[in-house]
Amino acid sequence: MGTSCLAPYPHSGKKRNRNEQQSDEMVRTIEQQVAEAQAKLARLKTRAKAQDTRRKIIVGAIVTTEALKDPKIAKWLASTLRKNATREVDQKELAGLLADLDAKAQSAGVGEA
Repeated sequence: MGTSCLAPYPHSGKKRNRNEQQSDEMVRTIEQQVAEAQAKLARLKTRAKAQDTRRKIIVGAIVTTEALKDPKIAKWLASTLRKNATREVDQKELAGLLADLDAKAQSAGVGEA
């Protein structure tokens, strides 16, 4: 005599057929796939944010370097920073750079931003 393909439902005393067992396995697999996809998406978002941050650092370094060489760029950058860096903590962080930019802008008679 063969073995039965029926297994008891947990805690219910009812028997389950093979299709119900396979369905539960498929659901579990789909849920696992969703979780894996969500984890992959989170990793990709983290990588995209890191890439964006790195790009901003590179651009900022280049623009700052050029502004400290050219009075017109210095005036523009100082003005742009004053207009857009509105948080007090950011303004404090930029105070030294703004002083350097103002000095460079004044060195060619361009004037303070």
